[in-house]
Amino acid sequence: MLENEKILVVEDDSVDRLIFEKFAKRSEFQYPYKIVPSVAEAHAAINSEQFAAIVSDYNLGDGTALDILQRLRGTPLIVVTGLGDEKVAVRALKSGAYDYIVKEPSGGHLETIPLSIERAIANKKQQDELAKYKKYLEEMVQERTEKLNKEITRHKETLQVLEASQAQLKLAYTELQEKNILLKGVLSQIEKEKNVVYENIAQNIERNIFPMLKQLKIGANEHKLPTCMRTIELVEKYLLDINKDFFKSLEGLKIKLTPTEIKICHYIKAGHGIKEISELLSCSAETIKGHNKNIRKKIGISNSKVSLKAYLEKLSDL
Repeated sequence: MLENEKILVVEDDSVDRLIFEKFAKRSEFQYPYKIVPSVAEAHAAINSEQFAAIVSDYNLGDGTALDILQRLRGTPLIVVTGLGDEKVAVRALKSGAYDYIVKEPSGGHLETIPLSIERAIANKKQQDELAKYKKYLEEMVQERTEKLNKEITRHKETLQVLEASQAQLKLAYTELQEKNILLKGVLSQIEKEKNVVYENIAQNIERNIFPMLKQLKIGANEHKLPTCMRTIELVEKYLLDINKDFFKSLEGLKIKLTPTEIKICHYIKAGHGIKEISELLSCSAETIKGHNKNIRKKIGISNSKVSLKAYLEKLSDL
């Protein structure tokens, strides 16, 4: 007995109801069932109980099997019609009935009812599974669609941010180019002004300082002052070096020379020896040698055979 698959049988003829009950007992009808005689009682049973299938005579005292069909919510209906009622059967199928069985006076049609019920229940289960799977697919599609829409929205927002960033970068790049152009103009102007300053210094040295040095040299020779002469020559050489941008060359080495070391560099470049430099700076020759050693170390030629004078002259020519 299939307890969970109860059948509702609707038959208004008391004799046919009795025949069905005898058949159900005799054939060991495997489904539990309930028999009602009218459409009204069928509606009441449907509202209060659940049935796996309904078997109903077409013509009933208070209506037809189609009246029962209108109240069903997916439960398969098998219509039993009399001989010659094929049009009625077709109408029932078009209205939603699962199957129809032609009633035979001999009761032979009862043998087909269990098979029709089995197929109807199996078909209902299949339809339920398909509906459930369809709903699952629809929910999955909806979920994926929502995720896809969120991704699309996120990508659009990201794209908008990127476009805004690109616009800002483009604007910043344009502004930077404009500033670079202005900076080049400023640097060019500074270079021009610097050259003008250098030219003015050179002209002042030639017009004013050199004539005075010349007079000093003449006076020194007349009074036989050799030390004074060497100092004047050194000043002259020093001023010539300014014209040749010797200071700039020393600064370009990116090294830190002391003021004394810078003076010694000028004396050495001017051709003065250790003894002469020591007399000019009023210090010992050993002190000058020590400065010489430090200068060579700072400019990176301490292990080289190149003389400091040659190096400084080459530096001046750069």
